[in-house]
Amino acid sequence: MTMTAPDRKQRDPDDSDVSSELLGLVAFYKDTATIHGVSQIGGKRLYSFRRKVWLVLLLIMVIGLTTLMFLHFQRFSEHPTVTVVSAQVTDILPFPAVTICNLNQFHRNRIPRDENLRRLLYRMSDYAYIKDYITSEAVVSNESNADKVDTGDELREFCVYRITSYPCDELFTRTVTDLGVCYTFNADKDRERRNTTDSGSLNGLRVILNIEQDNYYYSTYSQSGIKVVLHEPDEAPIMLNRGFFVRPGTCTDVAIRREQTFRLAYPYKAFGHSYCVDTEAADFETPLTRYQNFSYSGITCLRDCFVGRLVEKCGCRHFYEYGTEDFCSVEQLQNCYLPYQGTLFRTFD
Repeated sequence: MTMTAPDRKQRDPDDSDVSSELLGLVAFYKDTATIHGVSQIGGKRLYSFRRKVWLVLLLIMVIGLTTLMFLHFQRFSEHPTVTVVSAQVTDILPFPAVTICNLNQFHRNRIPRDENLRRLLYRMSDYAYIKDYITSEAVVSNESNADKVDTGDELREFCVYRITSYPCDELFTRTVTDLGVCYTFNADKDRERRNTTDSGSLNGLRVILNIEQDNYYYSTYSQSGIKVVLHEPDEAPIMLNRGFFVRPGTCTDVAIRREQTFRLAYPYKAFGHSYCVDTEAADFETPLTRYQNFSYSGITCLRDCFVGRLVEKCGCRHFYEYGTEDFCSVEQLQNCYLPYQGTLFRTFD
């Protein structure tokens, strides 16, 4: 039994019929298409050079059309949005929460006579970062004694809201913030949230503060006065990155305006290539671990993550931070917490 190789020149007659039909279809399309340039490619009345020019031009147009279609489809797949701004007139406007912090975090006369503690407080202060410009550092160990560490009562008994005078402890609650012990107005869940009906200083909040500047000690800020942050009543007061300063010995009026921004959740992008979290969804669970008693916001989430990194590194938390971990000792703050905090600040920037 012998075998012979098939003759490659022999073809199936059906293949030739299909090829003829395809060629006929292409020729028919070339002769009848209304797209400008197609009928010119194989036109017998044109020179071969002109047919090649038409072919090149047609390819360029096809590539350009394909590119534009791809770009438009890509843009459409990113779910572009349009910002709509509208003004609404209302008779009752919710008043914001107001958190007030004395820039002096530690009362001079209440700091224990502990050199390690005093050295730590100096290192935590703004002066530690500008010590090269301070002529003398001997003041670190020349402070008076005290009973305990606390900020004291910065608010005097003169607080007015909408023309009515109140005892300050009825309007303000003591709050622990990243700047120390501060006082917050209109954020106590056990008290009725306050509203206003008109603009002007007579329909707002007015307080007189005694900053006790003669008892200032080393603090995060090297200036004197107070820092004020306006925020939502259920939002955590993050003091270091927000707010404005009020210098001592002055009368300061602040005009405020309420703005609300509603952003769409996934798949609509915000802030570049990130997505917003739908806090109004029924299945929403706050990712916050230390600020669970406050509403979710971008700055609170960032602070929660920042503190979590510090605690994970050092195994303890600062005495100004929320959490269940043990407070850091003086040695842990000096040797781990503060150095790593400086590293994280540069990373987050």
